[in-house]
Amino acid sequence: SGPALIQSIVLGFDIQAKMALISRAGYRGSMAFSTGGWGTAASATRLLGLDADQTRTTMAIATSLVGGLLHQVPSMMHFMESGVAARDGINAAYWARAGITANPDIIEVHEGFWDMFALDRADLAKYGEALSGELRLMRVGIKKYGCAYLMQRIIDGALELRDNSQFTYDQVESVQLHIAPW
Repeated sequence: SGPALIQSIVLGFDIQAKMALISRAGYRGSMAFSTGGWGTAASATRLLGLDADQTRTTMAIATSLVGGLLHQVPSMMHFMESGVAARDGINAAYWARAGITANPDIIEVHEGFWDMFALDRADLAKYGEALSGELRLMRVGIKKYGCAYLMQRIIDGALELRDNSQFTYDQVESVQLHIAPW
């Protein structure tokens, strides 16, 4: 139904966004990973009407399927990872419904997901709290331009310069930008 579809989208977005924030909060070095499969898995559990045990199993299966590296940007593989994550999240829900089992504690168990990605155990205690509370959908920013969020203010600045300056592009010798380190 329409309401079930909307609920599944909101649930999937919320889980994916929160897990991305949690898992990237303490990562070390230049490694970060795609978390889209968790969101799709959560959406699929709602649409398939899975019970609580099947939902936990779905999320455990999806955890084993997490993949992709953030630093594939700006290659085509960055977009392929989203599709693969979506496919894997849906498969996780179907597999759980079919009776495939998985360790429901795979995120926090010793040598599980958290340890595999060398995330700080102190942050692990916070992840349960982070999954509750306000929906992340309520904190979404709207992009004015079809490019990375990081570029939005740079484009605004360039357009403002163009519209409010008395010089032309051929008079510009160089441009220096300062952006956030990430």
